[in-house]
Amino acid sequence: MSSYESGYQSLIACISRNHPELANERFQVAKETWSNDVVIVGNRYIFRFPKTATAKKSLKMEKQVLPKLSEQLTVEIPSIQFVSDRNVGLSYAYYPLIKGSKLSRKLYRSLTFEQKKRVQEDLGRFLSDLHAYPWNDIKHSDFTNVDVKENWEHFYKTFQKAIRPYTNKALDRAITKLFDPFLSNPANFKFEPCLLHADLKPDHLLYDFDKHRLAGVIDFGAMEVGDPAFEFVGLYNAYGKAFIDQLLKHYTGTIDNTFWQRINDFYVKIVHFYDVLYGIEIGDAKMVKYHLSVIQRELLG
Repeated sequence: MSSYESGYQSLIACISRNHPELANERFQVAKETWSNDVVIVGNRYIFRFPKTATAKKSLKMEKQVLPKLSEQLTVEIPSIQFVSDRNVGLSYAYYPLIKGSKLSRKLYRSLTFEQKKRVQEDLGRFLSDLHAYPWNDIKHSDFTNVDVKENWEHFYKTFQKAIRPYTNKALDRAITKLFDPFLSNPANFKFEPCLLHADLKPDHLLYDFDKHRLAGVIDFGAMEVGDPAFEFVGLYNAYGKAFIDQLLKHYTGTIDNTFWQRINDFYVKIVHFYDVLYGIEIGDAKMVKYHLSVIQRELLG
């Protein structure tokens, strides 16, 4: 048995031990996962085992925030049950499976005009409700005294320090040239911060073929308070600007004067920065070097 198979056998054993009523169910391992190992049980439950300290912290935050948030949304989101590692030896969360297919670019393109329109409407309403949620009421340290500019300055410094063993002078200059104009322009921070999913992409959007609607939104592990424009980057990369333009017709949040400028000049250019930081966190040097090479190619040509 490989170490990969052995690792997942230990997760399945953990589930069977702590949930004997599920021991005879079918266990299916999700192969393409990011911060969590994922096991689908009986096609009824999702079990998520965090791989990193950041992911463990995120699960606790989701458990605290999502129940109240779900009351404000028309689209289904995970109803998480969290179990502490102090009780069972492994930290994990589980929730009822939300039925639906990942809204891949290929799937979206296969939809009829009317079906695409309903997806845009559903997402527009979901984002309107999410961004209107009173995040100041959330009793969690990540949502206290939020300063978005200060958060980006911290991200910049953290990234610079993290990549020091891997970088070069040309890349350093290019990164500085990207961040400095963004951080020094007051117009980039004249928005009203809001609660963000912060990782909207095809893998986290579920489509219901029976109802021809958006069935659910999953994986709120990156949830934060920030710039509403940042929320649209993953959707922009996946489905294009025309999709966003149509979605915004159903979005009740504010589209300020530098909304698209922030997306095009900064946010779309830092997508791989998160991959680099994750690679460093899990000790994957190949992943770090690959995504740094992508950043260098995009910033330097």
